[in-house]
Formats: sequence, C-alpha cells, structure tokens
Amino acid sequence: MIVGMEVAERPCLVVGGGRIGARKALTLLDHGAQVTVVSPQLSARLQAQVAAGTVSWLQRSYESMILDEGYLLVIAATDEPSLNFRIAQDCKARGILHCIASSGKLSTVIFPASVNVDGLKVAVLSDGKSPSRSRDLRDVLSQALLERMNSQPRLGLFGARREDVGPEISELLAGHTDARLQENVREIFGSEEFFVLSTCQRLEFYFHSCSDGQLPDRLHKLLHEKGGPKTNWYSKTGLEAYYHLLRVVLGLDSAFVGETDIVGQVRAAARTRFTSNDRSRLKNTIDDVLAAGQEIRRQWPINGQDVSWAQQVCRIFEDRIKSETVGQVLLAGSGRLARQIGLKLAKRGYNLRVFTRRLCGHTERFCREIRATLHSRDQLTEFFPDANGLVLATTSSSPVFGLGDAMQLPRGSIVIDLGVPPNVALEVINALDGRYIGLNDIASKTNYAHNIKQQLAIAQNQRKAFEYALRWHKRMYGPQKIVRQARIGLRPSALSRLQTMELLQALLVIAPRLDVHLVTTETPGDRDKTTPLIDIAQDDFFTRGLDLALLEGAIDIALHSSKDVPSQLRPGLAVAAVTPSFVSNECLVGRNGTSLQNLPANSRVGVSSERRKKGILRLRPDLHVLPIRGNVEERIAQVDAGQFDAVVLAAVGLWRLGLEHRISQWFTTDEFPPPPGQGSLALIVRDDNPELINLLKPLDLGERTHLQWTEQESIS
Repeated sequence: MIVGMEVAERPCLVVGGGRIGARKALTLLDHGAQVTVVSPQLSARLQAQVAAGTVSWLQRSYESMILDEGYLLVIAATDEPSLNFRIAQDCKARGILHCIASSGKLSTVIFPASVNVDGLKVAVLSDGKSPSRSRDLRDVLSQALLERMNSQPRLGLFGARREDVGPEISELLAGHTDARLQENVREIFGSEEFFVLSTCQRLEFYFHSCSDGQLPDRLHKLLHEKGGPKTNWYSKTGLEAYYHLLRVVLGLDSAFVGETDIVGQVRAAARTRFTSNDRSRLKNTIDDVLAAGQEIRRQWPINGQDVSWAQQVCRIFEDRIKSETVGQVLLAGSGRLARQIGLKLAKRGYNLRVFTRRLCGHTERFCREIRATLHSRDQLTEFFPDANGLVLATTSSSPVFGLGDAMQLPRGSIVIDLGVPPNVALEVINALDGRYIGLNDIASKTNYAHNIKQQLAIAQNQRKAFEYALRWHKRMYGPQKIVRQARIGLRPSALSRLQTMELLQALLVIAPRLDVHLVTTETPGDRDKTTPLIDIAQDDFFTRGLDLALLEGAIDIALHSSKDVPSQLRPGLAVAAVTPSFVSNECLVGRNGTSLQNLPANSRVGVSSERRKKGILRLRPDLHVLPIRGNVEERIAQVDAGQFDAVVLAAVGLWRLGLEHRISQWFTTDEFPPPPGQGSLALIVRDDNPELINLLKPLDLGERTHLQWTEQESIS
C-alpha cells in the first residue's frame, strides 16, 4: 500500500552533496521541506541553494549522532554503498524514515515522480523499475493539470482608494448592513465567488475572474459610469492580486503602516460572504493570506505595542487634552472602528456620547458595551458646548458639518476625523486652527517615522510578503521546470552580490531545480571611481558592461538596480521583471552618528547626485555639499577618515550589507524624496528568450511608474 507523506515545513536530512543528493534535496524543496545537507563538498546546484538560504549545509562527514536532531526523513545519497548501508541501519535503529539511493530494498520511503498544481498532488511511481517512464507520465499530467487550471477562474481584484470614489458610487453601494452591501454587489457580479473590502481607506472587490485576466464587464462598466472620470480604478489578477491583499493584511498598504485593524476588517468581510465550513477557492485564498500575515507579523513585528487606529486616537487625546476633569467625548459612528475607539476611551475614563443615523438594537448594545449614551446623529451639534473632543469614525460622501457648527466647539477641544474623504468641509478645518486631526495627521504621529529599528522591521515585512506570495504561486501552479539553468551577471561589489543573493532566494522559491551560475562583469562605473557622477553624460554608466555581456550571450540575466537602468534599452533587450522595493528611503551616515540637524554649519556632506545635493541644501542651506564616489563601504570609510562629516546613501544598501547600525538619520519620503525605483531590482534579458521571460514573470511585482526607462525605446 502507498501512503502519501507531507514534508512541508518539516526537517529532512540529505547525506551527500553530489548529483543524486542535489536531485533529492531539490525534490524535497519542491514540496516545502526544510532541507539540511551533510557533506564535505557540495555540487554547484546545491551551492546556489545554500547561497540563497533555501538549504542548510553541515560541512562535515556523516556521523550517526547527526540523526538525533529530530529529522522526519533521512536520504542517504553518497557515492559509497557501504556508507549508505550504515546510514540505513542507523535510521532503522532510531525509527527514522529513510531513503537509500544506492539500494531501494533498504528504503522505507520511495520518491515518486510527482506534480502539485493548485493543491492537487499526483504521484507516479514504478517501484524504481522505470524512473524515466514515471517522469514522462508526470510531465504529461502536469501539463494537463495546468491547462485545466488555466481554463478556470483566477483570483481577481478591482478597487479604488476611498478618496477617489465619488458620492454616486458610495450611494450605489451603501446599505444599512454589510450584508446589504454584499447583496447590492451580488446583483452586479451575478456570482457567489466574491467579497467586498470596504473601509475608510479603500473599496476593493475580490473574486475569481477568467483566465485571460478580464474583469467582469458589468462591474467595470457600471462603476466607471457612476464614478465618472474622478474614480481611478485599479485591477490585478493572480499573483498580483494575492500579493496586494497580503500587503493590505500586513498594514503595508495603509496610511498608518503596520496597523492591525485591517485584519479584522478582512475577516469580517469574509465572514459576511462565507461560512466557516465553506471550501470555495476564494475562501481558501483568504484563509491562506490571513495565515501568512499572522506568521509574518509574529516573526517580524513592526511595533511591539498595539498599532491600531483606535490606540492612536487614544494617544492623541492623552497628549492634547490636559484637563484633570475629563468632559464629554462625542463619538459619531457605530461601526467596528467606532466600537474599538469607544472601548479604549471608556477604559481611560472618558465620558462618551455616541451619535448615529441608525438607532437600533445593534447601536443600543454597542452603547451599553462602552458605557455611553446614545443619540441621533441630528442631535450632535447640541452637545458641542460641553465637548472636550469630537471623533468622527464614519465615512460620508460629502461634508456633514458646517462652519457655524464648528465655531460652537469649545476653544480647547479637538476634532479627530477618520473619514475619507473628510467628514468636514475645508473651511471648517481652517477655522479649527490646528485643532483638526485628519487621517494623515494620525498616520504622521506614529512613533516610528524616524525610528530605524521599526523602519527595518517594515522592510522585513515587505521582503517576507514578496516571499510568501511566491510560495503561494508555487503551490497554485507548481514549480517552474522548463528553464534548466541560467547565468546571472552581476557587478564586482559586495552590494551587487547581496542583491543577486536576494534574487536567487526569490528565484529558487518558484524554480528550486534551476541551475544558477554567477558571472561577474565590470561596468564603467566600477572602473572609474573618481569622475563626479554629475559630470557623466552616459546614463548606462553602471549597466553597460552587463548589457553588452547579455547581448554577446555570455550571460542570460543582467541584474541592475532599477534606478540605474538607462532611459532607453539597447536593441534586443527587454526588462523581464521589476522586483518590489522593500526600502526606498534615503538616509544619512554621519561621523560619530551625528544627525543632519546636529551637523555644525559649513560641515562637508558627500552626495552622489544633483538630486541629493538639492535635497540637503533644501534642509540645511548652510552646509557644504560635495560630490563623493565609491561603493557604499568606500563612501562610509571617507566619512570615518574625516574627508566628509556625513554622506547621503540609500537606506536599502546599508540594510542589505548589514550596516544599518551606521545610519544616523532615516529620512521620510516626504522630507527627502527618493528616486523612482530605489530599492527594486530590474532583471534584463534578451527579448528572444520567451521561456526565461516567462520564468521571471512571477517576480514582476514591483512598481514601474515614473521609472526613467521604457521597454519600447532603444539605443543603437
């Protein structure tokens, strides 16, 4: 009898680093196992996996005590039959499942030729008698399953930012309950496979669309007509849609980065559409995203404290309202966010009055829970004279408070508005004279805008979201097997090598059997480290050598920083993918950790571009801003040697190099805008290689907007 065994996330050991050991290790990686290889030497294929961090390597000879580390499965794949036999005996004595490559009779586990597409696993085996026939049949089944899956609906997304959604659409979709909203949308979709994520920041529809990526015509046409030209709808399918939803769940696509409220909003939206026992593909995808988000947040928390909007509102009250005797706090709204805010304010002793349009059993229970009195929304202005604060936890299609009403608020009170668009008119905001706090104001008050530790945690969340999205793609579509090997060109610097390792780690998630070779190639920027970049006319200064090597056939993929790609590509080249940027910010490395504001007048600050020069002089016009050349380590060394008092660098470079401790100031993107594409990688290939372009397509999740280059234009 044959029994399938799940090895995903389970520790497995491969003894032997040669050709057979590599094949077995890659098979285990295909199925998500945690693989450790024991061998004094490794083949090139396994070296690439170790470099990418997907395989652990114990560089030593086999000893029986290694088996005591709790491995689920052990594979003996050395070129010594006697050693393989001894490993089999050691495993048998310990009750460990084992596979012996040199003798199938000694094995308790046999590796079938298998395929995994969209969660369906099929295994073909011939008891070791004809592995080639098993593999051939496996390939036929794989192609058939892929064709079948591609003919089925795929994950799709259609949405817009709240500020872009006109009042007509808000009215169209408005309902007295979430269930009513879903019913209105169901009439548009005509399908059960959807759910709506409607929050103060976004309006998004998730569903399963046709394989060609076309969104439901009826939805697009109706919403576009209702919203008019103002509505900027965006759409994504497949991996892009999954990646977007995962970033939403992680709070990475929020004004308040890392906020946790969105998780509850996604869960609530899913509960409205699906029962706990529902096993639809869309429900499974939502569960997968929520589980991935929970795991990433657990391992790399952005903030050790509560990072919810409700918590931020309470902090603002504590900072702004100093009176010992707390007066009235008026809370407009009775939804999930209003409830959270009310509970936290009540816990801190504030006297609450709740105002809502819907006086029903739900709002009565809500008020009892937070110990507040309930009133109609129309009565709100009557209580202004005694209010210490007003919280508008609701979204309206148009401003609901006039200038006269705002003037009745006590001078010391504050207005916190969570509406998008704002619940109050612009003239009211101006009249409140600094006492109005909107959504963006709350986001800007987070305690980690300049906190380097928290910003690096955000970067790690960004990186892991990319990795988990690629894992989902592999589970859905299986590992890529058409391209067998690839030569990646990189520049001769530590940063370029680390960028390549980052690429390798992503590539080997979707194509763990890919045989990768690294080819180091110099560019003019590596040879000339003295000419100021401002004086260099050619915009392919840091890419020319790699692009020429690509055209000559010396490499298959040229790896560039997206911001370095020339404005026009050479004929025969194409950008196959742009990876996401995990960190785009600029930073300052000052001698002895000095920040920009603490630099003495006339200090020397090194910059590598006219853009950075203008940025520094805008913040500190009393400094001497001078050109600096060299790689990241060489520029920092010039600061340490006293040639400069500080240098401006891309934070992502220091993060990749493990030099984040040298950052003395982290600039926000508002105070020091970075160049487009900073932090992302561009993968350039020959345009006559469709198989390689298809292989790299899942990595193309980065932002191409405002990049200086275009794929349509080229240079001779």
